[in-house]
Amino acid sequence: MWTKWIVLALFTSQCAEIGAALYPVDFTEKCVSRRLINRYGLNEEIYGLRICGGGKPNQMRLRRRVDSTFHGKPKPRGELLANKFHINAYSLDQTNSLVALVNKIAHEYLGKCPPVIHYDAFVEKSDGLVLETLFKTIPISFYHGEINARYEAENPHLTSHIDSNCKSYILFLSDPLMARKILGPQTESRVVLVSRSTQWKLRDFLSSELSSNIVNLLVIGESLMADPMRERPYVLYTHKLYADGLGSNTPVVLTSWIKGGLSRPHINLFPPKFQAGFAGHRFQVSAANQPPFIFRIRTLDSSGMLQLQWDGVELRLLNMISKRLNFSVDISEAPRVSDSRSIVENIQTEIAQKTVDIGMSGIYVTAERLRETDMSVGHSRDCAAFITLASKALPKYRAIMGPFQWPVWVALICVYLGAIVPIVFTDRLTLSHLLGNWGEVENMFWYVFGMFTNAFTFTGKYSWSNTQKNSTRLLIGAYWLFTIIITSCYTGSIIAFVTLPAFPDTVDSVLDLLGLFFRVGTLGE
Repeated sequence: MWTKWIVLALFTSQCAEIGAALYPVDFTEKCVSRRLINRYGLNEEIYGLRICGGGKPNQMRLRRRVDSTFHGKPKPRGELLANKFHINAYSLDQTNSLVALVNKIAHEYLGKCPPVIHYDAFVEKSDGLVLETLFKTIPISFYHGEINARYEAENPHLTSHIDSNCKSYILFLSDPLMARKILGPQTESRVVLVSRSTQWKLRDFLSSELSSNIVNLLVIGESLMADPMRERPYVLYTHKLYADGLGSNTPVVLTSWIKGGLSRPHINLFPPKFQAGFAGHRFQVSAANQPPFIFRIRTLDSSGMLQLQWDGVELRLLNMISKRLNFSVDISEAPRVSDSRSIVENIQTEIAQKTVDIGMSGIYVTAERLRETDMSVGHSRDCAAFITLASKALPKYRAIMGPFQWPVWVALICVYLGAIVPIVFTDRLTLSHLLGNWGEVENMFWYVFGMFTNAFTFTGKYSWSNTQKNSTRLLIGAYWLFTIIITSCYTGSIIAFVTLPAFPDTVDSVLDLLGLFFRVGTLGE
């Protein structure tokens, strides 16, 4: 047995020598230059000093089995340090790639309307580097704010001063289903949604009803790959609204972003929607009788059954739109609720509760209704005047001057002031003592005022109460009687005026409105 082993060993050594002779292998250790050692920071203990050809001392590379690092797949020194400190270098590459994609979209599609960037607390903590890099490099002006746990803006006045007709959004959300709750319906604004959710969850969101009211929607999702060491592309989605008659949505893959470029750069990331209309979808319409906008017509058919038909300006406009956008309507009369203020409020409630899709009743556009529902552009303008009863509270000047009309007041003032001249002339038979003596003229005025107040206590030099002429006394007596009559009339009139105030003329019929040159319109049945 030992003989067999010895023969086998000799045979193996001879075969090895023959193989070395036939296939010579150069195991000469290659030299490592000083430049490479300094550049990559090679370990001096691993690479000893040897003498290469030419007599120059260089560091020699040892075999891989010397260092356990080189067992299997070798790893660079930077990756070893990153793993040691829990730093993923590939995450930094993904961050830069995502920021470059968002900057490209903002520059090409959101430049006209400054975007509002919303992000929730989870994204801020987990992807804070993305937001920080984006805020530093985004090429256009923007607004940004955090979303709280209730998915509401921390600053509710963030968008109050922004033009509502030119607004766009960029959302960084952990849950894409909350985009509708944060933004509400968006029919014109462009919305970019960046989410870390899986592709299946993003597709479910695009297919759900939550994304139906966001027309210009672009969703960015990261494609998950088995190899974490490779760069992962970002897939860009949108949706096709009303893909069938049932009103379903279909997710559409537009393109992908990898290595700083789009796989299909010619694709419009915000394609126009409703190119084929609503695919024959049937909308429920709630209407109320409101001529001429819409009114019902009751007729009897050949069998005597009551038939209800609708016509009007709004219905004809809706029929024209339905032919253009490929949909149909089913009209039903709005129910009357006892505790509601009007039939319009009933229609508004039905739309808010989503029991109907469209409401028609000649509804006026108001700020309150715009906050609760969407309204079309006004198809007509109406100028109305509201006529109400006048207030019983009268101004003070009317309470004082009200008993007499203005011609009576003018006549009384002229009589009282003009009476000074005849009374003075009958007493003195001259007016020379008044010329240049303004103090005496003032006394004459107070004499007249004293008659009005029945005060005859003036004792001046030229006072009329001291006169000895009968003509003057007769004139003063007549003047005094006239004053008593005027005072009694004013006192009785002002009592009656205050007790029973005179209202302005009211409009009692349409003929009165026509006489006032008003444009008359009627609402209601």
